[in-house]
Amino acid sequence: MLIWLLDSSDEHSVESDRAHPIQPIESQGSLFGRVFAVLCVAVFWAPFVGLGLSIVAIIMNYRVAGWPRVVSRIGAVLSAIITIVFCILLAISPAK
Repeated sequence: MLIWLLDSSDEHSVESDRAHPIQPIESQGSLFGRVFAVLCVAVFWAPFVGLGLSIVAIIMNYRVAGWPRVVSRIGAVLSAIITIVFCILLAISPAK
């Protein structure tokens, strides 16, 4: 059993392991990633600014486990909704 675990050849690996390689997840993100996660939720009401911050936060917290990843995604959804509503209102508003 110990030799099997230490063996690094691909003979003993399962086919499903090759299809879905395990990616390491950082337990703690960087300080900037956490700051961008909080900022994207705090500024989601600004149509394009919030969306830009959300994209940056998602990229920075992509491999982070925990609240920064969840908060970045929540901020991105809220920002996308606000940006879409803003664009729709801008498109249907009468031109003066």
